[in-house]
Amino acid sequence: MLGDLKKLNSGSPSPLSTPLIYSPLVIVSLALGVLDASGATTHTGGFAALGGPQSSPSYSGAGYHGTGHGHGTHSSDSYSGAGGGETSSLSQALGFNVFQTEPSVVGRFLFYNDSKFDNNNADATTDDDDAIAPAKSALTRGNKAAFENISSYHHGINGLFVDIQNPAGDLTINDFSFRVGNNDSPAGWEDAASPSQFVIRTGEGTAGSTRVAITWGNGTIAKTWLEVTVKATEATGLEIEDIFYFGNAIGKTPGDSDAAVDAQDELQIRNNPRGFFNPAPVDFGYDLDRDGFVNATDQLISRSNVTGFFDQLLLITPTVE
Repeated sequence: MLGDLKKLNSGSPSPLSTPLIYSPLVIVSLALGVLDASGATTHTGGFAALGGPQSSPSYSGAGYHGTGHGHGTHSSDSYSGAGGGETSSLSQALGFNVFQTEPSVVGRFLFYNDSKFDNNNADATTDDDDAIAPAKSALTRGNKAAFENISSYHHGINGLFVDIQNPAGDLTINDFSFRVGNNDSPAGWEDAASPSQFVIRTGEGTAGSTRVAITWGNGTIAKTWLEVTVKATEATGLEIEDIFYFGNAIGKTPGDSDAAVDAQDELQIRNNPRGFFNPAPVDFGYDLDRDGFVNATDQLISRSNVTGFFDQLLLITPTVE
């Protein structure tokens, strides 16, 4: 192997002081941290300007979306977004994804379209990245729903991002399907209303993936569960379809064991006011209209959307078909 790794220039000056030309295999080995700049073995890690290996940071968590507005946490040696998917230190160092070549869904995000956080713009734009709900994550089949899977936004579910790594072709709305319902058997749910916007943003998703922005009109999908299926098609390149869920319970606040909206929710809103001097962040669960304030308007929203035993959003466990 060392024969393949020899330097292409002559002499043996310090590798840190003299520019060197390396074969592609050497560059890859340096990035992996298998060899240092002098050819000696070393630890796994990244590299900086061929100056030797170093630890590479990672970004993980539901909020990381690869655009500079991430809400993830730093750890080591990989990028991971909601729903999985990783790129290694080598990928970070070289600037492209080396190991994860198979198409996969690496991000499933809910965002508050037409809110303060996207400048009250109903169009699908890059401003929507700032309206991602960092405390919300997608529900998957076989798991029981919880509050982190449910939006209480007064416009309902009106914005989603799906990040697809290495799609095999040009994505269209036909590569997706949507159903709505409120029980454990999604096979019997009805088709959801068609999205109002479907926008492809190549390279702008998690770890440089393709971000698909999908929006619905305000109030179109509300007080129900939404099932999103990314189909296994020639364009997606997926081997099996990817299915996930988000729910909406307008007026619901954090802390309860169910998703019923009642007087307790209005009281919680009253007890957590926010105004000009302490505006609510995007993930503040009492700001129902996502305008940065928690006031009488939010109380009224909750009071006007009270639910009970017969019409509350259920904490479903969607079955595997």
